Amino acid sequence: MSGTTATAASTSLHSRQIKKLHRFLTKSEAATTSSSSETDGGTGNDLEAKVVMATLPKLTNLDMKRLDSQPKLVALTRKGQRLSQQDLYVIHATLSQLHHILEAKVISKAVPSDLRPLLKRAYEANLKLVHLLFKYLVKAKTGLYIVEDPSEFKRHYRLINEVFPFL
Repeated sequence: MSGTTATAASTSLHSRQIKKLHRFLTKSEAATTSSSSETDGGTGNDLEAKVVMATLPKLTNLDMKRLDSQPKLVALTRKGQRLSQQDLYVIHATLSQLHHILEAKVISKAVPSDLRPLLKRAYEANLKLVHLLFKYLVKAKTGLYIVEDPSEFKRHYRLINEVFPFL
């Protein structure tokens, strides 16, 4: 098998695993609602909704109009990026809710064996980002955080971005 074919096959397997993980993470939700993960083709729309619905109650002290211009996680990969303490709080709250969803599945005995490695890696990368965001929040006590060295963040962000691109 040529290098290009092997790469395409592994990429295809990886994307199928990600779609399968999204379906698994939203399985209990899909079973109780009329919308199922089959309707979105496993793209993560149900998972995104689940994370957002879990996060919104944690943001009661924020102006909801502000969320329209909320920076995404990718902003923390750019050196010199300026983020307010509120921006960091929203990102931290979102990652914390994703952590709760992932943690519940990691400890579940129902995880298919082929998903366990990807789920575990995503769980660990997300947990590292939660810890980093907390450090950034502490550093932003003056109200503003400027990304100085995004290398540590990028290390953990890569997998999270692949698996959860809606963040």
